[in-house]
Amino acid sequence: MTLSAKIILFLDVKPQRLCALDVAVLSRELNESCAGGKIEKILRDHADVVFVTEKICFAFRIRSGAPYLTASAGEVQGSSWLPFLFESMIDKVSQVESDRIIAIDLIKYDRLGRKKKYILFFEIFGPGNLIVTDSGLKILASFRDAKGKNPGEIYGVAAENLSQARVDSVQPPVYDHDLPRTYRLLRNDDARIVGFAESTSIPPITPPGAPQRLLEVLAAYVESLESGRTSDEKSKRQNQKIANVESKIKQLEAEIAESEKAGEFRKYGSLVLANLRKIQKGDRQLVIGDPDSMSEYCLYISLDPALTPQANARRYFEKARKMEIAQGILTERLKKLRTALEKLRTTEGIGDKSAHQKQEAGRTQEKLPFRHFDLGDGWHIYAGKSAENNEELTFGFAAKHDLWFHAWQAGGSHVILRKPNKQSMVGKAMLEKAASLAAYYSKSRTSGKAAVVYAEVRYLRKVKGIPGKVIVSRQKQLMVKPRSPASLFGGKIEADDK
Repeated sequence: MTLSAKIILFLDVKPQRLCALDVAVLSRELNESCAGGKIEKILRDHADVVFVTEKICFAFRIRSGAPYLTASAGEVQGSSWLPFLFESMIDKVSQVESDRIIAIDLIKYDRLGRKKKYILFFEIFGPGNLIVTDSGLKILASFRDAKGKNPGEIYGVAAENLSQARVDSVQPPVYDHDLPRTYRLLRNDDARIVGFAESTSIPPITPPGAPQRLLEVLAAYVESLESGRTSDEKSKRQNQKIANVESKIKQLEAEIAESEKAGEFRKYGSLVLANLRKIQKGDRQLVIGDPDSMSEYCLYISLDPALTPQANARRYFEKARKMEIAQGILTERLKKLRTALEKLRTTEGIGDKSAHQKQEAGRTQEKLPFRHFDLGDGWHIYAGKSAENNEELTFGFAAKHDLWFHAWQAGGSHVILRKPNKQSMVGKAMLEKAASLAAYYSKSRTSGKAAVVYAEVRYLRKVKGIPGKVIVSRQKQLMVKPRSPASLFGGKIEADDK
């Protein structure tokens, strides 16, 4: 067996794990990308924890028993987790003691303005874990239960080592291994992803991809691990998810049925008040004819002998009130679960992207009504031609994770930048190209410099009755020189741009 065959076979059998140097690169990339931003929300399911911040989304994922930290699109079918960390600021990201542990320092101010500090520890070794501690390293929560890593215990990282890691993280690069590094995906002869490596140290056994940051490379690699599952594994996992949701629905339906007794309890409370003279403290039951029945049917109303008749009535009214409140909450929760169950049942297969990818490929090959510029490697820019065309482009064609550009306070085209995938990081050069094109296709075309705003499509809302008019939130701004497609793309202009 050749050396290349041995390496490919190894990568096919076991997932590739991160070494301490990879973890150092990850901590540096995360620190550059999200330090100073706030955590907006944290979502969790059985194998993923997604952090949505003001700057980027990243995720802690476990695939095939191996832990990873990757870029993320912020989408996960999970529940909210660690709400006490929402709105906390990411102060610093560092590697702990040159080990495969990343520490994220968080700062949060309470309503009285008092500062609280928390630390997230990501263990990128073994089965992986995510531990949340206070500033004294007391564990507040963990992703998985493990010996010595349960709430209330002290996390086993020496404080002096953690302090040194914080110091090291802000020092400029000194050694060769501290310099910025890029990575590539490794593929086999069938173009299937089988691993990743530094772009400067790629073995000649596989065709390399374009160099990227490790966060993006890991996102694609983890996705390949998911898509590489067999059909039986996918079906088993899908059926397990459906069974879990069905179980929750059954439980909620039982709770809602119980809450429907609110009217009955309110009736009992009213009957107890109406018959105070017949009840003495110490009685265990009130037997009375049912006023809502035409027959001689009697009601047997249980009483607490330790309470007065008035207190027994209040007890029934309080039960009724709580059940009425719960019924609305449970009904809304049941509606969401049924929607989730319907989505699971209509999903063709977890991680099977082939049908979607074929649909997207066919869509981009169609004759589109917009200006279209293919930048290669999966990057595309689209520009609208009229107000109605702008609206169709932004709200009909664009995906919610695409980037939307428009000249600030000037009429013009909507410009959409489509990424190769949801996890792809958009570099400054790519942003400026799209922004320059938006400025060119606007009334700011003749300006030396023009302001252009941009945001993800999911942060846009239509203005009814005004085609192409939008309300945008969470936008950012660039100052760019308006540039024609010929100057940006070397004269490679499609016919529909003329």
